[in-house]
Order: sequence, then C-alpha cells, then structure tokens
Amino acid sequence: MEDFMEIKATTVYDEMTMKDFFIFMRCRGKRHKSIRNYFNIFYPILMFFTLVLIAIFFSLDIREERLFLIVLFFVMVFIWSMIAYIIPSMGVKNNRNLMSITNTYTFYDEYFELKSSKEGLQSSAIIQYNVLHKVYETSHYFYIFITNAQAYILRKDDIENGAVDQIRTALFSHLPRKKYIICL
Repeated sequence: MEDFMEIKATTVYDEMTMKDFFIFMRCRGKRHKSIRNYFNIFYPILMFFTLVLIAIFFSLDIREERLFLIVLFFVMVFIWSMIAYIIPSMGVKNNRNLMSITNTYTFYDEYFELKSSKEGLQSSAIIQYNVLHKVYETSHYFYIFITNAQAYILRKDDIENGAVDQIRTALFSHLPRKKYIICL
C-alpha cells in the first residue's frame, strides 16, 4: 500500500483529557455542545426560579406547595451535581488504569497505526478507516470510536507533524457522512 502522507500525534491520557471525554459522553452527538450549554445555563436558572418560588411561598405562608418546591429544589441540585461533576469524576476514578497511557498515532492514506505504551507495557494496532464505528470532532479532540463502547482520544494540540485539516480530510474521505460527526 502506497502512503502519501504520514501525520503523527502523541496523546497522553491525563485527568483533564479523561474528564473532558466523560463530559462529552454525557451528551454525545452532533449537538453535544449546545446540549451541554443548555444544561449548564437553563438548569441553574430553573433552580434559581424554584428558589424564588420557595421564597414567595414562604412569604405567603403556603405550606403544601412550599414543601414540594423544597424537595424539588434538592432533587434538582442532586441531579445537576451528579451529571455535571460526580459522574465525570467517577468515570475518571474508575478508569485510573488508563491514566498516563501514551498513544502515538500515525495517520496514512488508508489506515492509521496506533502504538500505546505505559510503564513497560506496549501494544500496537493498524486500523483501517473504513472499520471505524464513528469519529467525533470537537474543538479540542478527535474521539475515534472503534466500537460503540471503545474510543481513542486524540487531542488536537498534540499533532506533531501535519495539521488538523489533514487528519480531518483523511478520516472524512473514508467514512460515510453519518460516521464522521463534527461537533465544533
């Protein structure tokens, strides 16, 4: 197979990379950023509105609805903290064995080669573009899914020789439109 290009990138999985991945997975898809922003803006406004209603009901001495709103508020705070902070942190904690893994990607025309290493352990794989499950491109990462549950994370800042556009072109030209999803 003749290789026209060779683009290298080396990504080390650190806590921030893993946390970003689990936050992305929370609302994975083409509109993940708008869903995340909607959640991070609308939900606190809704909680504030609930607090205002609680204050109004306290001043009017309406007991039944006040109790309901107080319970609702605490449930909302619990759900928001779970989704925004606790679940991504748990994902990082449960995947500590992935921390400090160094993945070196070498992109060619028809495939990419992946070499992973961590403290004496090494593996390598050649992955054809056409067998990829999906690729999500965000403003900082390429999430390359081999299966629905297994992904490689390539940080755009880690591209050593070549450019983001070259990787995008290589992946985009070999994948159907539904499998290459731009989430910028």
